[in-house]
Amino acid sequence: MSAWTDKTIALTIDHLRATRSWEQLNHFLELRGVPIGMLTQQTFSSKLGMLRTVLKELVNDDQTAIIKEIVEVSYAEMDWAKKEELETALNADGFTITDGKLQAGSVALSKERSALEVLIERNAVLTKDVLLHHLNQMHELYSDGKWDASIGQGRNFIEQLLIDIAVHRAKVRKEKPDLSKPVLVREYLVHSHFLEDHERKRLIDGIYGYLSEEGSHPGISDQRISYICRVICLMIGQYLAEKMEHLP
Repeated sequence: MSAWTDKTIALTIDHLRATRSWEQLNHFLELRGVPIGMLTQQTFSSKLGMLRTVLKELVNDDQTAIIKEIVEVSYAEMDWAKKEELETALNADGFTITDGKLQAGSVALSKERSALEVLIERNAVLTKDVLLHHLNQMHELYSDGKWDASIGQGRNFIEQLLIDIAVHRAKVRKEKPDLSKPVLVREYLVHSHFLEDHERKRLIDGIYGYLSEEGSHPGISDQRISYICRVICLMIGQYLAEKMEHLP
């Protein structure tokens, strides 16, 4: 289930309620793709009640694309003070607004992403196109509300980065290791002295296990898990890429 903060939803509801009549509100929501059934399933006594019910159902149904469009339009119509409030709330949801469009990641996260992309671009031995594809897909799928798929792309990114490093180490050392499985790749990185054994066990294995874990995490939403996984991928990606630059 999605996990838009109450603040984001409340600010959006307050804006729509204050700027539209009943007729305008229904028309607006229909144009955004809100199912007619949500608008007609019961008689609402107030615009506030109707908006709370509809937005709650959209959140529960993981209708991220519809919510994003509603929030984007509301943001565009707000004064600067309200825009700042909404931007703060959206950052807590794992989004930022660029040119009026919601993008995956806070401002701080966007900076970390850019830093990692620079590291990848300037390293000639990495499969840049593949790595950047996984990285971009991780963010785009998160933005589309596809939490599990986003995590999967993050895992693919880490796996490919580790393979690239292992292949390079093997070439330098003139070795032909078996790199057919992720666990063998991680073992070879210890054997080739790229990773210390404690780095592999405490850092790489732990992170890989977290990214590979399926199922629910009690007490935390799927969206938040996906957001945390994106942060982990950016941080460990930088760690590995920078370490690679400083080792022969």
